[in-house]
Amino acid sequence: MADQGTGTRCSMRILVVDDERMSLEPLASALTRGNLATTHVTGGEAGLARSAAEEYDLFLVAARLPDIAGVEVCRRLKAGSEHFLPVVLASHAETAEIRADGLEQGADDYLTLPLPDRELLARVKSLLRTKSLHDRVRQLSAVREQVVYTVSHDFRTPLVGIRGAIQNLLAGFVGPLTGEQREYLALVDEACQRLARLTEDMTRRARGRREPGTALREAVDLRRAAEDAIAGLRATMVARGIRLDLRIDPDAPPAWGDAERLTQVIANLLDNAVKFSPPGGRIRVETRKDTNRRGGAQVQVTVSDEGPGIARSDLERIFYPFEQVGVPDHAASQGTGLGLAMCRETVEEHGGRIWAESKPDAGARFHVVLPAAVPVGGAV
Repeated sequence: MADQGTGTRCSMRILVVDDERMSLEPLASALTRGNLATTHVTGGEAGLARSAAEEYDLFLVAARLPDIAGVEVCRRLKAGSEHFLPVVLASHAETAEIRADGLEQGADDYLTLPLPDRELLARVKSLLRTKSLHDRVRQLSAVREQVVYTVSHDFRTPLVGIRGAIQNLLAGFVGPLTGEQREYLALVDEACQRLARLTEDMTRRARGRREPGTALREAVDLRRAAEDAIAGLRATMVARGIRLDLRIDPDAPPAWGDAERLTQVIANLLDNAVKFSPPGGRIRVETRKDTNRRGGAQVQVTVSDEGPGIARSDLERIFYPFEQVGVPDHAASQGTGLGLAMCRETVEEHGGRIWAESKPDAGARFHVVLPAAVPVGGAV
């Protein structure tokens, strides 16, 4: 194996994976002259071994290697990376089919040799800029996750104190209360519970990224999950005159997952529906039996409201973290933008999917499909 380092002229590092004829040596030299740091190895296995031992920002791979094909090196590099990793294949004149095969395997560019130095540098530096932007976004995302974790974690202590004081008032420790006073305290207590659920979910979400594989899995009765979610919002619905229609399919099997987290998903969807529903509106919560394309048992939960609806262009964006869409100046549009994002993350972690259907001024329907704990027709 030939291995030669050509210096560290800049922070971005390129690994050149070459054939026995050193076909890419002119490219490596041109990159070095362009003030880019390169390392040169011969053979696909040598390139993969080097990539496992050290971090590189871009890989320049010969399409024809002495041991394995360049497209296979590209495929394995892409498969082994969780983040954007530019891979460029290069060779002397090849057929369009070979170039297409390389791009289909994940190559970000395909260079046909010989190539002018200026064009080579322009194409490589363009990919490096894209890589730098991806890295920056990933860093900012990590910082944001840490802030969310810290803030949500630190919210818990004052919330416990507030709820304790409310419970003491409701218990009559400071004297009798009128019915109206009890009603308002119940609303404050419910708001505290919603905030507690939100902070707990944010803490769990951030912690879950650091502690994978810790989720509980059990048969989850979605009727009970829905009723628990409804109980936390009943006072608000009563105060605003919102009617609730709960429709449970008796043939629907239990879901397979974490009962607490799935209850929180329904609670988030229901809370969203309550916030956007007009006074006197109606919310419907339904469960029903379902099957996937392979005949596997599933269960679906749908939460519908009569709110202002969602524009078609926003039906995907609403599930992005910190995204705010909705009706301008509507109080419900001033939330954190995390509730639906956490719903999607939880549902997908359970092997399910979530989506929304809506038209402006026609309400919204949120659907959640989850794997069932037992086959259709099986015993619970």
